Amino acid sequence: MPYTLDGQPLNVSLEPQQNGGTLWVPLRPIGQALGGNVDWDPDNQVAILYLNSRIATVKMDDANVDVDGQQYALQEAPYVSDGESWVPVRFFNNPLGYALNVDLGSHQVDFTSPAA
Repeated sequence: MPYTLDGQPLNVSLEPQQNGGTLWVPLRPIGQALGGNVDWDPDNQVAILYLNSRIATVKMDDANVDVDGQQYALQEAPYVSDGESWVPVRFFNNPLGYALNVDLGSHQVDFTSPAA
């Protein structure tokens, strides 16, 4: 498994993808594996992640995301490929508060839960 949370494997079938200097992860499978839910608005190409009492609004092809009413800039704009929304892995770090350990060579992503 290429993903762990607090040292425990996460059951996510889609592997991270590297494009340029950015490592991309699938939003819905990772969000759900971390205990959240994702809604999708196909008309506006917007995903809404509900995770740890936070609400993140992610518009595809827009590098700005809204988390609890505050704007954050991602290093790249999220996109859809084969019906899946992809976000830069750092989306889960800042603004959502997960510590990350990323190995670009093996595409291993280790998440550490945010402090309560």
